[in-house]
Amino acid sequence: GGVAMVCSALLMMSTTLFIENIQLVTTIRQWAPWFLLMGSILYVVVQRLTSIRSTDIAVSRLQSIQLLSGFCLIISSLLLIEQYNGFVMPIMVSDINSYYNYLRIVHNNWVVMLFVGALLQLYTTNRLSHEQQKES
Repeated sequence: GGVAMVCSALLMMSTTLFIENIQLVTTIRQWAPWFLLMGSILYVVVQRLTSIRSTDIAVSRLQSIQLLSGFCLIISSLLLIEQYNGFVMPIMVSDINSYYNYLRIVHNNWVVMLFVGALLQLYTTNRLSHEQQKES
């Protein structure tokens, strides 16, 4: 899941390098968001299945933050899918003001959600390993 997320995010960010080959850019933008979604879901599911069952409140708090981080990763992939496919746009946009609001919500905000999710993952992974060493 993690490898699929990293590869698809890097592909999406590198499409500016392939701007001469419009067919390649279109194909990447069509399929990479779906691989990011699949990788995010796999990552969150595997993380939940391998989580430690503990009565310690610090560990349970960190696991809750980790779950929030997983939701940020999934929302990031959904925003990316919406940015390039526009499934919700016909429902949300009725005039120029609503189109402007739609663009403010969707356009390139997937990067922000991906950054927040990755930052929370780094924090919780570091703290959970510290808590496990403290218990041993």
